[in-house]
Amino acid sequence: MQKKRTALLLIIICNSYAVSAQVQVSKEPLHKLSLENKYIRLLDVNIEPGDTTMFHIHSTPSVFVHYSTTMVCTQIKGQEWQSGKNTIGNASYRSFENDTLVHRVSNCDTVPFHVTDVELLSAYRPGKKLEPLPFPLLFENETVAAYRLMAGELND
Repeated sequence: MQKKRTALLLIIICNSYAVSAQVQVSKEPLHKLSLENKYIRLLDVNIEPGDTTMFHIHSTPSVFVHYSTTMVCTQIKGQEWQSGKNTIGNASYRSFENDTLVHRVSNCDTVPFHVTDVELLSAYRPGKKLEPLPFPLLFENETVAAYRLMAGELND
């Protein structure tokens, strides 16, 4: 009887660890909080070559901006590793509304991987429709518009 209890306790402890091993992205150690207000949470992510994040959960609408061209390997929970190239200057949006993501990321390159994750916490709703900015549009949807800005373009 004692062996059964010990085995059951060990199973519970192992399962608890497996569940706790995945954290919200804002709590993952390589995702550093840079700014948070009622509208956004800005996470600065720097992954050195050969390093890997913990499994973490993305469940908040997010804009991702890449600051390095880096080969990364990504593993969605329960699936095999996949590799891909992130390119400096690329930006993307994902709502995570119906597709919460649990994954981990590894830097498979020889250069650091740098990206920001801008989590959209609540909508900014101005009293009137905002005019488009005079920059090349990267993407636009019901939640966000992203423009390509180059150094020096904002000089008065």
